[in-house]
Amino acid sequence: MDNKIRDALIELLYDLFNLHPHNTCQITHLEPLVRVYRGTLSKCDLRILSIFQLFEGQRKLSITPLVTLWSATPSSTATTALESLQTLDPVVVFRTCFCFPVWRRLVCHEFAQTNQEDVRLYDPVFLMLLFSQMMAVRPPSSAYAWLELFKTNVVSLFIRALSAKDAELRELALCQIVALWRCLEVNFLPLLANSMLI
Repeated sequence: MDNKIRDALIELLYDLFNLHPHNTCQITHLEPLVRVYRGTLSKCDLRILSIFQLFEGQRKLSITPLVTLWSATPSSTATTALESLQTLDPVVVFRTCFCFPVWRRLVCHEFAQTNQEDVRLYDPVFLMLLFSQMMAVRPPSSAYAWLELFKTNVVSLFIRALSAKDAELRELALCQIVALWRCLEVNFLPLLANSMLI
């Protein structure tokens, strides 16, 4: 689909969802949006994320089961949040760390003026929320799965987010690091120690 057509359609959908949230906030209306969501800081992707948040506020339901089907590569699908994270492009995650969007807030009530560079960056808020879902439901269970997760550079993004301007974003990043450390300490380090003894 041509980017201009995609942008116009998403802008129209955003307006419709906000004009008639009671009618439009249906799970069946969100499923197609997950497939076109790219997880970037582009204006369109921020609009889609805003629609997801509108649904959660309107229906008092979490969008998480749908979002865990998201994949960074359009040709593939995921069944868990871990699989979704493993589809991330490590180069784009690293670029997001390097060019961290200082304007990004955990809760955005209005859209900041994004630039062309932002289209080439992942949305750190989305990645952190996806990571927290993965840690809560199904963290990696093998050394290989941990390695694949670390290869995405997503943990580096949390470390970079510790210096974000938004206090809530810094707090969320710290929570992710603490949760990661506790999970590694309880599940992975004993496994690693046992394998070294053999």
